[in-house]
Amino acid sequence: MDDRKRAPSRAHAWAEGSPVPVGAGFIQTQRSAIGNPGANAPMAGRHAVSCTEALPWPYKSNSWLSPILMADNTSSVYLGQDAEGQYQRCTMAQLPVYPHPWAVSFNASGGGNPGLLLMQETVSVVGGALIPGPAGPATNSKDHLTELIADFSAQLQVLPGFQPQAIKVHRMGDYDAELFLRAADDSARPASLPSDAQLQMGVVRGSPLLYFTAVKLPGVGFKFLAGAAGKSRGTVDAGGVKLAWCVQGTTVLFFPEGAARFQDASATEWSLTFSDATTSNFFVLGTLPEGWLDDASALTALAEAAFSYPTGSTVTYAYDSASQTVDATYTLKTDNVLGSKVGKTLHGLLPGHYLPGPMRGSPPVLQGNPSPVQNKAGKELCFVTVRGVLRVFDTASFTCRFSYPGILPWLPPLDANDQDGRAELEKWIRDVYVRRHGYDDPPYTNTNTLQGQPAYTLGKFLTRNMVAVPTIADTQQDTALAEEITRATQDALQLYFREDPTYTQREPGAAPYYAVYDSEVGSLFQYPNGQGPSVIFPSDTDVPPYDTFGAISRCNDHHFHYGYFIFAAAQIALRDPAWGADWKDAINQYVFDVANTSAINPNPIFKFPDMRCWDAYENHSYASGFSWRDILGNNEESISEDIHFWAGVILWGAATAQPEMMEHGITHYTAAVHASWVYWFDKAGIYRDVIERIAGKDWPVNWPGDGVARIFDADSRWDTFFGIHPVNGRGIDMIPLNSCSFYHAMNPDYVGGLVAAYKEFVTRYDIDPLEPQGLDTPFTEKNQWLGYLYWYGLLAKYQALVDPHAALDYFYPVAPNYDVVNGIVPNDKFTDVGDSGAFIYHLARYLQTHGTPDLSLKATDTPFFMTFVDAANKKRTYAAFNHSEAPRTLTFTDGTRLEDVPPRTLGTKVVPILP
Repeated sequence: MDDRKRAPSRAHAWAEGSPVPVGAGFIQTQRSAIGNPGANAPMAGRHAVSCTEALPWPYKSNSWLSPILMADNTSSVYLGQDAEGQYQRCTMAQLPVYPHPWAVSFNASGGGNPGLLLMQETVSVVGGALIPGPAGPATNSKDHLTELIADFSAQLQVLPGFQPQAIKVHRMGDYDAELFLRAADDSARPASLPSDAQLQMGVVRGSPLLYFTAVKLPGVGFKFLAGAAGKSRGTVDAGGVKLAWCVQGTTVLFFPEGAARFQDASATEWSLTFSDATTSNFFVLGTLPEGWLDDASALTALAEAAFSYPTGSTVTYAYDSASQTVDATYTLKTDNVLGSKVGKTLHGLLPGHYLPGPMRGSPPVLQGNPSPVQNKAGKELCFVTVRGVLRVFDTASFTCRFSYPGILPWLPPLDANDQDGRAELEKWIRDVYVRRHGYDDPPYTNTNTLQGQPAYTLGKFLTRNMVAVPTIADTQQDTALAEEITRATQDALQLYFREDPTYTQREPGAAPYYAVYDSEVGSLFQYPNGQGPSVIFPSDTDVPPYDTFGAISRCNDHHFHYGYFIFAAAQIALRDPAWGADWKDAINQYVFDVANTSAINPNPIFKFPDMRCWDAYENHSYASGFSWRDILGNNEESISEDIHFWAGVILWGAATAQPEMMEHGITHYTAAVHASWVYWFDKAGIYRDVIERIAGKDWPVNWPGDGVARIFDADSRWDTFFGIHPVNGRGIDMIPLNSCSFYHAMNPDYVGGLVAAYKEFVTRYDIDPLEPQGLDTPFTEKNQWLGYLYWYGLLAKYQALVDPHAALDYFYPVAPNYDVVNGIVPNDKFTDVGDSGAFIYHLARYLQTHGTPDLSLKATDTPFFMTFVDAANKKRTYAAFNHSEAPRTLTFTDGTRLEDVPPRTLGTKVVPILP
């Protein structure tokens, strides 16, 4: 019965340990031995997978189920340092998962309450982190950032009559799962139980029901640990099947009358004894809000759906280029296990499923008219969660329609007659971009550093380069410089795919650059990935790994990191199709690691799980793989880098003639954009609504504007993993902002309001890096917020989307030829390493001269489009890119046509706005 150590099938056509050819490059299948200790460490705890033999390998490591799938309660890793500075060895314990409105946990330890533990999600509004004061983070002791949290506090324990070792994942759908409890070994299983006895549980994201099957068990016990007041019993007819029900607090137990005998040994203990212990017996636990279990109609609604057991869930995406919309259809398949004549199916919808889109006047995304579950008074069945109000509908399938906002592969050039703008841009290119990056060794990538450039940082360099190339080539006509930057970027991309990566650094002992496929994990990893040993990420040995953000040690953030490499490669391939053809197979592996499907990868070289990071229920990715010790479930911080990954997939698919991949990118880019507006930027005010429901209207929400910085399954936070200054929280969900980021302008009023709220906030708390208290200039080391200025170039671009004339004045008040002061170059302080002053100026200047993005107008025959409206000068500029190999006429929804746009060319047309 112990299938934890089962060796999954990893059939492949290549020899283990040998480099595998992928187009013009190679991917390694074993790690290098060169480098400092920890420089080539693998993912930690990769053997600690809790699943049955039925779950297909490779496993979807980065999901809402990661806290139980990627831990086994017996394996151990080294994590962090103790008081003596020693790396600590810790057992990988399974942690709670939060499908909403239930939370599920398994406690294998002898302390507390071992076994399967359940709770109804209960949200608390707490103060959260302290807002920093002017002299540093610890100098304000009264004002807090708000936090919504659903700490796991077990309310109910389910006792199967044996002691399992772990809860195992048996099946994973797009938003449902089947979990098994089995005896840990024969010594933990009573002799009276057969070897195949087990307790199975089906769970559906958003459902108030948990579906249990007791296989060859004489009975099951229940112990209420909290919230057990108000007990009652009865029966209900559910489509010709008589069900018994028992209520305790907000929990209801259903089972077929006559199939089991119910007993309540005490006020907090129940038991079911099955009439036939040799077969499978069904029972269901449901939860309802306070007071709803007194309503017979509510009980009936649950009962009629209780025994429609989930057998699989799918989310399918369909892109319509004529309307530039994406339909996401959610379907739950069920098995009516008792043969009821009703057999209803319930779906729980979060705000991202039913609220309008962010644009003014947008209709709700929910299509059709699914029926909400209501009580006899007509009140909808709803649950308050950390992700907003969950509404329950009586439907087996529903569809959400999202608006695709459009992207451009690059910015159009500044006008030929814009002599002032072109002259200023030339200064930014020569005096800043070339000076700052061209003297790297090698130029523009700086890949030869002692420990190896972290892959995430290098990826940002490469995207920065390729965003700047059209700025240089198209506007300044400096093709030689553009070609030099492109060659340097190509070299860095190819560096990871050499057949023999033994020596890629100048310094002895430095770790080489390479990409390795780990056949134990089913994942692709980049090395080197750090500049020093980390004491916060796990390792299988007592040697700390050289790791960046846990990208290897925890399989974290691959979508964030690989998105930069894919985007840069796409920019090269759009200009050099032959290079794209040569390197297609290698770069594709980055896509497949994060977002594999059989449609885009029909003949895999390596085996990857389907959609490793994507959460189809909430329409965003998850960052953590090995998510321990995240007690609040899995998480996602930088939604904008998630979206950027999908933009790279769109461009890479177009550049390399992979239409299925391009559409794959479009559908998920569109869905993630909608999620960003709902959950991170909170255009609809879902978090303020929750706060008012729980804490009242007077609760202070100390945060610039609406939205949060990061989300966990059981937490919505206004601070970040790397600091509590609000510029971090705003910046990490905007980065990188380029020609694929116009979705930020879908609601200009929101953008303007957020910028104004940020300025007011940092002024009120005296933490504006531009205007530190008591200093004559921000450019001094006495300015304790000096290190935060690198976000201001990003905020300048964000404001430029709605007010380009004001954006540079406040957020980027530097000239390209600014003198060196105290050994630092001020304009460098205003720019993130993945950005450039040249591009920041190019974007702002183009919007100054052509107007701000108008996302209400769309092209009908290409995904690459945008329009810009200059109301003051009464003109509209249409831009669209022809990614095909032949000239095309590109049409917009208002009938405007861009005639005969050449292949792989960005066409533009300026049209007067008539009175």
